[in-house]
Amino acid sequence: LFNLSRPLEPALQARVAARAGVPVVTTTIFQDLAVYNARGRRGVGKAARWLLGGDDERLEDARAVLNLSRAGAHELLLRPRLTAGLLGHALTSRGPGAVALQRELIANSTTLVFNSQLEADSVRRCLGPLPATQLAEVAPVGIEPEAFETLDPAPFTRRFGIKGFALSLGRIEDLKNQLALVKALAGLDLPLVLAGGVNPRHRGYARAVSRAAAGRPDTHMVGPVEREMVVSALTAARVHVLPSWFETAGLASLEAAAAGCAVVSTDTGYARAYLGDEAEYCDPVDEVSIRAAVERALERGPSRELQDRVLRRFTVERGAEAMAGAWTWHTPDHAF
Repeated sequence: LFNLSRPLEPALQARVAARAGVPVVTTTIFQDLAVYNARGRRGVGKAARWLLGGDDERLEDARAVLNLSRAGAHELLLRPRLTAGLLGHALTSRGPGAVALQRELIANSTTLVFNSQLEADSVRRCLGPLPATQLAEVAPVGIEPEAFETLDPAPFTRRFGIKGFALSLGRIEDLKNQLALVKALAGLDLPLVLAGGVNPRHRGYARAVSRAAAGRPDTHMVGPVEREMVVSALTAARVHVLPSWFETAGLASLEAAAAGCAVVSTDTGYARAYLGDEAEYCDPVDEVSIRAAVERALERGPSRELQDRVLRRFTVERGAEAMAGAWTWHTPDHAF
């Protein structure tokens, strides 16, 4: 099973499996969005949090019900008990709630798979200690190294005519924090490329990013680009910047490192478990911090040590090997 951060469906599946005596491996993909909820949300999400008194747990309950409703009425009918529980909690502070479902999912899982030790620590901090008999594994996310065997900046520079730029890959949405990045680089003589499609639920935010980009010289929103062009863009860029409000790892940062690009990552999340001291980090709340991290990365340049580590350790094959270990039903003595 997958995704402790959105526990409605996996909690139901784990409940059924537990009743049938079937072992469950859950890949947590856990996000602690407290800072994002408090400082980064815009539009409907920000208004909803205010109406709920700043209660992040209630906000998650409301989001879970909203996601079910978007899936259609049949989804609501298939999960009446979970839906009623979430609604009850959101409206009256009673019922199981999203956090209770997260804890139930943990309790019904034979093994939990984390993408990093930092993520495991975050789960314990937010949801409490794991059961004494719980097995836990770390299986890192990874890139496909063969995509980086040929690094050619020419396709991107020929198509768009941009050289020596800062690049930010990702959907245009408030979680990725592109608006703060555009503002942070105001007055800096550095082309900026934002590559990614617009999250259809964040069109208002995308319009704000477009307005800010129009007011900053040499800022380019190129939209989504095909896979081959992504690698070319990373090869052509001087620095890749991911100032998100949260990243469990930041695949775009890993790919940037694999392409030999200098890397700036958010300091909110678990990216340090992958990038270590060979990347620069920024506080997504602080535009001054974002700008300073970009300037440090430009001065420092790419890290060959980070490039080699990503290509050697953080690959889909290594991640699959670690995941396979989680399926071998170790004894509790192997838990960490």
